[in-house]
Amino acid sequence: MAEWLSKKEVISCIFGTNHHSELYMRTEFILKLLSKSTIGLKQEEINLIWNLTKRDKQTKSEIYGVLQQVGDSLGKEFIEFIMEKIKEFDHLSKKDLEFMYSFKNKTDLQNECTWKILNDADSYSETVVHTAFEKVVDSVKYITMEKKLSIINNCIEKLNAHQSSLIFLKILKAIIN
Repeated sequence: MAEWLSKKEVISCIFGTNHHSELYMRTEFILKLLSKSTIGLKQEEINLIWNLTKRDKQTKSEIYGVLQQVGDSLGKEFIEFIMEKIKEFDHLSKKDLEFMYSFKNKTDLQNECTWKILNDADSYSETVVHTAFEKVVDSVKYITMEKKLSIINNCIEKLNAHQSSLIFLKILKAIIN
């Protein structure tokens, strides 16, 4: 079945130029089937799906929803592709952060994007900074001592540079506790 779906370019039909949100909102089975098969999703199909996030906020939200439904079956490479694309955003939103962390397979790119926000906290809303802070604090529970020391050093550097001091003090407190 996956071979037939691929041969008929079903993903291109669903997510292509004549796409309709009701149609792609119902693709969970097809995406899971293709991603778990030996055929997998082709890079051009992945790009096609991702490029819809550039249209408008509504479409971006819908595509995020579709990808969240199937995300963990898509594999680490697909998730890393998504994280790379999000990392390219000029400005991350709370929705972007929540989407990034909705996958069970975690990557270093999620942390990089979160730190991007914290390092430039003054240009983000308090809600986005708080969400990034929560993600860092939550991830601290699961990282090695070496990474914790790296975070501590980063926080100390930021404090010495008088950058977003309060948020970095809170992160230090969370790590120490």
